[in-house]
Amino acid sequence: MKEQQSQVFIITGMGRSGTSLVARFLQSVGIHMGDRLPAADQHNRYGYFEDLDFIYFHEHILARHGLDYFANPQEPLALIPEEIAAARKLISAKSIRPRWGWKDPRTAFVLDFWRSELPQAHFILLFRNPVEVFFSQLKSHEWTDDPLTIIDAWVAYNNHVLQFYTHYPQQCILCNIHGLLQNIPAFETVMQKKFGVAATIARELYDAESLHHLEMPQPIVKFLTARFPKLMALYENLQKTADIPYVPSDADAERDLTPLLDYACNVLHTVLQQQSREHQALQKNYQELSEAFKQKQLQHDTFLQDLTNSETYRLAQTIQRSWIMKCVRLLQNKKGAEPPEP
Repeated sequence: MKEQQSQVFIITGMGRSGTSLVARFLQSVGIHMGDRLPAADQHNRYGYFEDLDFIYFHEHILARHGLDYFANPQEPLALIPEEIAAARKLISAKSIRPRWGWKDPRTAFVLDFWRSELPQAHFILLFRNPVEVFFSQLKSHEWTDDPLTIIDAWVAYNNHVLQFYTHYPQQCILCNIHGLLQNIPAFETVMQKKFGVAATIARELYDAESLHHLEMPQPIVKFLTARFPKLMALYENLQKTADIPYVPSDADAERDLTPLLDYACNVLHTVLQQQSREHQALQKNYQELSEAFKQKQLQHDTFLQDLTNSETYRLAQTIQRSWIMKCVRLLQNKKGAEPPEP
């Protein structure tokens, strides 16, 4: 067991599950979430609240295992001595603050390691409906591989999250992000109960448009359960286990399909636009390469033409013809004779 002087808060869950939003909540109540944070962009207009020191650390671990952001390892990732030393150096540097933490989805694959290094740390584990995550990831990434890898990654991230919560429930808060936003006072209460943190989260920190919520009509739920039974079983297990699940309204079962289909069409439109931009870029590269090839071909043809017209080339041709004729005459006059030196 390692001595821990400051309070540490670790936020994880698959990307597009509200981790940035909750990191923003914690930052607003005085929990330092990092000095070097990525800038906001069109996918996260309020910012990501990701400490780049931890992002690069986790990316290195994934890369060494041959994995990327959309990884689906079945077991927690092991660290080598050099990585353990780097992690301890990070902890030492960050622990100058009384309350600090970080948010990174990749943390899900090394939760056991971080708990061994920070045995009193507080973990906030977030999940979101897999359909919403799927569409959100499609919108925020330029996909060239099979988009169904998003589904595999969702299962992997949330399996790790659920297993960790099952082992250490008193040290974790497990939330459906829409359940949390549905009842922010419940989140404040469980923060006080489990972590001893009194926090009042300003409602203006959350913009409903920044985290799209899709109500799942029963026909869609039935289809997904039949097509992806393990996926939906895991989501239901997360809902049953969570400190703060999402509570659907009575009208959800009769929900009109139109909003869902409209959103799906908008996502598809975005993806097709991305692919069109990629196709245009490839076409431009092809045209540039084709033009460069033509220029090289022209230079080559010009060189050959200049060479053919040069005095040196004509002299070489004359000598070659003369030598060939001598060889022919010798062969005609003396069978088997060696050809003269050119």
